Amino acid sequence: MMCSKSLKSLMPVVALGVMTLGFASTSAFASTAVSNAAQFTVSATVVTGCATSVANPLAFGSLMPTTVQVQATTNLTINCANADAYTIGLNAGLGTGATDQARLMQNGAHTLAYTMYFGSYTGTNWGTTTAGSRYGGTGTGAAQTVPIYGVASPTASTSTGTYSDTITVDITY
Repeated sequence: MMCSKSLKSLMPVVALGVMTLGFASTSAFASTAVSNAAQFTVSATVVTGCATSVANPLAFGSLMPTTVQVQATTNLTINCANADAYTIGLNAGLGTGATDQARLMQNGAHTLAYTMYFGSYTGTNWGTTTAGSRYGGTGTGAAQTVPIYGVASPTASTSTGTYSDTITVDITY
């Protein structure tokens, strides 16, 4: 019995030793943990740029040869980077003999004269030269709508039929 009594008295001491060893080993692992930091760069380059589209054709509809003038509008949408200055030019089109000042829709060998303006139907004739015939603006970073005003001028000798032309939009920024 003596032996068992001494074992019983040692039990708290042994338990305390095991607990101390456990705490010591836990703190030993904690003290060996390593922290490391790294850095990286984040960057972006904002470039100048513009995109444009014309959603609908400039359609004069049906007209009579005796009509003096017919007006029509469409919208050009331009989206340029914020604060970027731009100009928009419209070429003379594909009509044989057409100029920025006197565009020509064609129906075979027949032509129908028309003009395009910015500002209003009697505004500035819209062309491609830099002598004031280009529309100018400043980008906002959002889409901007620019109306295109067209005036067709049929004459009594205008042949019946469907006339068309193709215009190229030129953007400088």
